[in-house]
Amino acid sequence: MFKTDLVVKELERPGWWKLEQALEYCGRDQLFSVPIGFETNFTSVPRIFMWLVPRSGRYTKASVLHDYLSREWVPADKISRCDADGLFRRSMRELGVSALRRWLMWMAVRFRKPTKIGDCGWRPMLTALALLLFVSPIALSVGLLLFAVLTFAWAIDWVLYRALPSLKVRPELIWWIE
Repeated sequence: MFKTDLVVKELERPGWWKLEQALEYCGRDQLFSVPIGFETNFTSVPRIFMWLVPRSGRYTKASVLHDYLSREWVPADKISRCDADGLFRRSMRELGVSALRRWLMWMAVRFRKPTKIGDCGWRPMLTALALLLFVSPIALSVGLLLFAVLTFAWAIDWVLYRALPSLKVRPELIWWIE
C-alpha cells in the first residue's frame, strides 16, 4: 500500500517528471522508497497502444515504483526484476486498476526482455500467454473498428471538402487533413 502521494515536477524534457517528495510503498515485509529527485516518464507505452494504456492513470504510482525498482542501479539483492514485476502487478491491484489492464501492463514489463522470460518460472508465463490468446482477438477487433470509423470519417471529409467546393464549407471532422 502506498504511504505517500505522488508529488512531481515536470522537466524540460517532454514527458519526463522528477519526484519532489519521496514515494513510499509498504509491501508485505518491506518498505520501498523512491527517492526525491528520481526521474520518470510514468508509463512507457508505444504510441500505437496509448488508446489502450495512456501514459498516466490510476496506475501511475505503481509505474513510478516499478521504474525505480527495475533500473539497473537498484541492487539485485534488494529486489529481483521478477519480484519488481510482481510488485508492480500487486500495487496496481491495490490502486484499483482493472484486472485486464493490470495483466496487460504486467505482461508488457515481464516480457520486455526475451532472455528474461523464464526467470520467474514458467507458470506466470503460461498464464500470461493464455491471457494474451484471449485478449488478442478483442484488441484486434477494436483496432479494426477504429480504423474503419476513422477511414469513413476521412472519406466524408474528403468528399465534402474536395468534391463540393461550391459549398465553401469545410467540416473539421479529422485533424490530419490540414
